Amino acid sequence: MVAQTIGYDFDAGRLDVSAHPFTTQFHSEDVRITTRFNPQDIFYSLPATIHEAGHAMYEQGIPIEHFGTPLGESVSLGIHESQSMIWENNVGRSKPFWHYFYPKLQKTFPSRLPRYLWMIFMTALIPLNQV
Repeated sequence: MVAQTIGYDFDAGRLDVSAHPFTTQFHSEDVRITTRFNPQDIFYSLPATIHEAGHAMYEQGIPIEHFGTPLGESVSLGIHESQSMIWENNVGRSKPFWHYFYPKLQKTFPSRLPRYLWMIFMTALIPLNQV
């Protein structure tokens, strides 16, 4: 739900489970991501999934017509990591992001996310000076 909503194209990739999250790409129309999960903690996988979706969306944005040429590759590992960190930290830890997603997660996991936990959740997720 989260990866697709932020822009990961499941028609050009897939999401699987692994012990350590990673992204692998064959070209921009086949970019696969993995995540981990913990049945006792629904937030365990979210930052990793958002991070890996950031890597994948960068790869999915490379024009397929440049596949096999230098223009069809990522610029550098630094740029690659910056894209995933922007999604994980700047977007995935923002109040507007969770203002949108938190009610959806509450509907999906009602026993784990009662309404009164909103501010506790936001305080744990975002540094206090940003709440």
